[in-house]
Amino acid sequence: MPGRRGGQAERGDGEPEPAAPPPEADDPHLALLRATHALTGTGSPA
Repeated sequence: MPGRRGGQAERGDGEPEPAAPPPEADDPHLALLRATHALTGTGSPA
């Protein structure tokens, strides 16, 4: 099939291409919340 490796990659054909950038790219607060969760094991700032 033409264009198999161009555009979207199929499942099982290497790694699938991301459909969109992660939410953290547009939401710094979410990135901070995730970083806090990763460090403390809780998503709560308290």
